[in-house]
Amino acid sequence: GVQDCAGVPPHAIPISGATRHSLTNAIIAANQAATGGGIALLTPFASTLTITGSTIGGATVAPGNTATGNGGGISVAAGTLTLSGAATTIQNN
Repeated sequence: GVQDCAGVPPHAIPISGATRHSLTNAIIAANQAATGGGIALLTPFASTLTITGSTIGGATVAPGNTATGNGGGISVAAGTLTLSGAATTIQNN
């Protein structure tokens, strides 16, 4: 998974443009950014992202993703976010 990133660029996982981006069985934890501490779907491009069976953040505050602006775990400025299937957990961001 993506862990302990210091938002340079200012997003842990920036997604801008195109379609059919996906994360499966991913762990996105303990990242820091200006926007979208874990994941950022950015403007002006309408992106699509499907997350399946993944963890964004963690069971306690320590592995949470943080942002100084919007979206500690996930920020969606444009596009479509779909949570699919079982066991996708988003907490403590």
